[in-house]
Amino acid sequence: KTMPVRKAYQQVSYQAGTQLFNQSQYRQAVELFDKSLTYPIDRNLVAAANFWKGEAFSIGKFWDKAIDSYNAVFRGLEGERLEGDKALYHTKAQYGIGYAYFNTQQYSRALPYFRDYIQQSTLRADRNNRDKFFAQDALIRLADSYYVTKNYSQAITTYNRAIGENSPDIGYAYYQKGVIQGIQGNRAEGINSLDQVINQY
Repeated sequence: KTMPVRKAYQQVSYQAGTQLFNQSQYRQAVELFDKSLTYPIDRNLVAAANFWKGEAFSIGKFWDKAIDSYNAVFRGLEGERLEGDKALYHTKAQYGIGYAYFNTQQYSRALPYFRDYIQQSTLRADRNNRDKFFAQDALIRLADSYYVTKNYSQAITTYNRAIGENSPDIGYAYYQKGVIQGIQGNRAEGINSLDQVINQY
């Protein structure tokens, strides 16, 4: 195949893969993303194909394959200037791999990805309500990861941040905070936090 034909093959197979993904035909979508990756010419499309493979595997709960695909996004963008689509897929892959590690109970591995995702999504100037929702969700999962790894002070700080940002999971944040305060022996503070759940949420 000539170079123009290879470029077209990469693009067309990627676009066909995204159509199948949107139709919830994930296995077939992954096959087309793999075909697109046969000719890794356009780096944006390489990052996109690997990201959507990761998403498809996550939906199917094939966590190890999802982790491999998200890591392929990072490897493919190594040394690249992260802007535009490249930055977007890099950031989204952090959220995806954070969840994949979280769902396989590898909480210490999930931590840095959730932390970086929150930081990068907060810095984005074009952040919309959907981005805000995912950032707030990642904040709760970050706090949970701190809690499970017994870094209680960081967990409380992060739950407090979620509460301060009026997270959709604010009641859950108060509950978890109360549990940790109880573990730490701060009985009165723990009761106060749990009272917030009962009285407000």
